[in-house]
Amino acid sequence: MKRSASLLPTSRRQGIVLTTFAVLILSPDALLIRLVNVAPWTLLFWRGLLLGLVLSAFLIFVRRINPYLSMHSLGWRGGLAMALFAASTMLFLHSIIHTAVANTLLIISTVPLFSAWLSRIFLGETIPPKTWLASTLVFTGLGLIFAGSFSHGTFFGDLLGLGSSLCMAGYFVLARFFRQQSLLPALATSGYAMAIICLPFAIPLAVASTEIIYVAIAGLLVLPLAFGLLSVAPRHLPTAEVSLIMLLESILGPLWVWLVMGEIPARETLLGGAVVLLTLMIFYGYSALRQR
Repeated sequence: MKRSASLLPTSRRQGIVLTTFAVLILSPDALLIRLVNVAPWTLLFWRGLLLGLVLSAFLIFVRRINPYLSMHSLGWRGGLAMALFAASTMLFLHSIIHTAVANTLLIISTVPLFSAWLSRIFLGETIPPKTWLASTLVFTGLGLIFAGSFSHGTFFGDLLGLGSSLCMAGYFVLARFFRQQSLLPALATSGYAMAIICLPFAIPLAVASTEIIYVAIAGLLVLPLAFGLLSVAPRHLPTAEVSLIMLLESILGPLWVWLVMGEIPARETLLGGAVVLLTLMIFYGYSALRQR
């Protein structure tokens, strides 16, 4: 007889709720990017600045933590985490602009696999056979997506998405290695870093009054709340289950863009995406059962 959801351990139930809520909040982010018709640097400036302000306010007024002192105590780890997250965010936004949303989100869904490989390289962790098999199938699916991008002129955007995935994987490996310390101060600082880097190329006041709401929703709500929840969820839920739920973004993100803007993924993207998603669902599902 199956256990009902109400009989799940409280901590695990919290992890499922936190991760699902985070994914639902994050899923329209690609659509919000597409709805704002300004230069990428201008959009990144506002997203970074608002992310930094919201997370700093959370640390100061809720956690009673000084973001500057906390960042200083993290040392080189905080600096590297800040750089990786900022780079991933900037590459993600440029990828969304230069390729189909479905392409970017499917490529981003491979972050946990890249994390496993980076853990093998930098932490010396063993890669089990199932990860080798999943990686082979996933890269086959990505090959189909990239092949389609050659004919549709979106190959550069796909490469940016791959870079974003690698940077985010590096951030998660760092967070795992130093899991006793919160990296929220690094996330807040990464927002300010993005704003400073983009300011010389941005025109902050170029955002139309009708589009300010989209920028505000992304910077004040979507990014800080989603990534804040995702930083807490792994404490209550195994990594495999978090990754399994995160796959919802690869489905919901393109769905919102299709419903609002009519963007239909290319045939190669649908075929390659089916290979990627099916492989990852089986991989994470099996890992989740083993961890439980």
